[in-house]
Amino acid sequence: MAPPLWLSMASPLLKPRWLVGHLLVVMFFVLFVVLGFWQLHRDHEQRTNTSIIELAQSAPVTSLDGFDIGDEPLFGLLFQRVSATGTYDYSRKLERRPRSINGRIGFDAVTPLVTPYRTILVNRGFVPDENAPLATQIYSGEITVTGWLRSTEGTSSLGPQNAVEGVLTTIARIDTDRLAPQFEEGLAHFYLDLIADSPPAGGVPTVLPEALSVSSPPHMLYAIQWFAFAVIASVGWILYLRKQLFSGKK
Repeated sequence: MAPPLWLSMASPLLKPRWLVGHLLVVMFFVLFVVLGFWQLHRDHEQRTNTSIIELAQSAPVTSLDGFDIGDEPLFGLLFQRVSATGTYDYSRKLERRPRSINGRIGFDAVTPLVTPYRTILVNRGFVPDENAPLATQIYSGEITVTGWLRSTEGTSSLGPQNAVEGVLTTIARIDTDRLAPQFEEGLAHFYLDLIADSPPAGGVPTVLPEALSVSSPPHMLYAIQWFAFAVIASVGWILYLRKQLFSGKK
């Protein structure tokens, strides 16, 4: 029994112009499948990260008083609520710019909290530029700060960057390695997003930093879309070839 025409070596589907089409379809099919599995991996990774963050945010407040923060970044407490007792040093406060909320331009007020162990940078929240003259805090006694523990923002190839040299008063990122030379007593390798301080530091009210969002992108939906594209590409090509073959076009 003779093989079907489409399997025969004489098949018009094996002519060079069709072979190029076959190759392109195979390449797109493989690409779409790879992208689909990559999105599945991202979905698993995101679900794991979300679980870690949710667990950390639901943990009780951990006191850093008496904690040897030393040179360790305390990654075990990342995203958790922690508290530390010390005094705010307003003479070395920083402004993280640019920032905007609801169309209002301003800055994040970052104030050093001097503790017996290390100085900790505290992001006290957003201050609009029109309120900047009122942003000086008035409480100078011992204060207990509760906040979300955040890892240093380091450097990045994207967006505004800190100046490479000099003493900074305006920053783009809370990069503790870059800022450490300004704090001879030692600067912690993390910072806090303020939740509350006791007693209240006073001064102009700030828009407090929000807890880290645990919402996740729809990676699973993206994966289904890529797999669907792979099916559409392959099935569509087969149907097109079938139409061309039986229409007699070669």
